[in-house]
Amino acid sequence: MGKNKKMNGGRMRILKILAVVVVVALLAVAGLSAYMGIFNNMKVEERMTGPYTYVYEQYVGDYKNTGSVFDKLYKSLQSDGIKTVRAIGIYYDDPMSVPKELLRSDCGCVLEEKDYPALPKLLEKYTVKTLPAKERVAVSFPIRNPLSYFIGSMKAYPVLMKYISEKGYKVVNAIEFYDNPNRKIEYYLEVGK
Repeated sequence: MGKNKKMNGGRMRILKILAVVVVVALLAVAGLSAYMGIFNNMKVEERMTGPYTYVYEQYVGDYKNTGSVFDKLYKSLQSDGIKTVRAIGIYYDDPMSVPKELLRSDCGCVLEEKDYPALPKLLEKYTVKTLPAKERVAVSFPIRNPLSYFIGSMKAYPVLMKYISEKGYKVVNAIEFYDNPNRKIEYYLEVGK
């Protein structure tokens, strides 16, 4: 009889410890989710964005593989004495209707005004473009760590698409503006009204 009480007491202790571990793990996941912005309410607005002058590379292929294009361009510019802190991705095709291997995008590093005098030299080696100032449909998402780029896209595009559907707009292209100094990603849809 005493042996059974000890076994039951041991089991109860293990269950209590397990319950505490589960609760702590759930709180940690909830806290991390809140920190990452998963619970953020994304406010869509139509606002003026740009202009952005940027050095870019064209890329054709799955959008999820554009990170290496940005990295390569950033390193190349850095070796040429240009330090960029903002990037821009322009995505021309709807990944729901265009095969992954045919998706077109521009992966660019935004030039700061202090770098404009170097433009003639940059044009000898790179392709440069200016995205004009224009009113676009926009939402923001915080950059916390590398997961923010994935989570932000998963949250931003459904909200943006719902908004433009309700307004009867047509998407011309999607733009992601990676604003590292301000620790945020701006998601813009250029639309035809």
